[in-house]
Amino acid sequence: MNYQFTALLQQVIERLIFEFKHAQEIYFSAQHNNKLIHAGEFGVCRENILKKFLKIFITEQHGIGAGFIIDFNDNCSTQTDIVIYDKKQSINLEDEDNRRFYLNESVVSIGEVKSNLGKEECKKSLENLAKVLTATPYLII
Repeated sequence: MNYQFTALLQQVIERLIFEFKHAQEIYFSAQHNNKLIHAGEFGVCRENILKKFLKIFITEQHGIGAGFIIDFNDNCSTQTDIVIYDKKQSINLEDEDNRRFYLNESVVSIGEVKSNLGKEECKKSLENLAKVLTATPYLII
């Protein structure tokens, strides 16, 4: 593999690890026995860190976001943490609360972000991702 690519990738991975650790320092409180202060915000923070990392690997033709995947058969997924979509095929569907909806034809890849993934959490995540799979094949990350 190319030396420069390998060195740059290593740098990006180290930055990802640093940002995950930094997020943990921010959202866990030493004053409260090292408990998570706000699980929702911590999750959004980690999702955003991972999206920034994944942007390195997608082309300009693709975008990355989060939201719901819909089709013309009235199917709607659960909220999906990572959605990689084709910008040329996507239209901007957003509700008044800024929740984003993607037509399944424009979706290239989907993923869930979990801080802790035990057996039950893994099963639930895979079930949620499976609900998204309608007529279009996806790469699940």
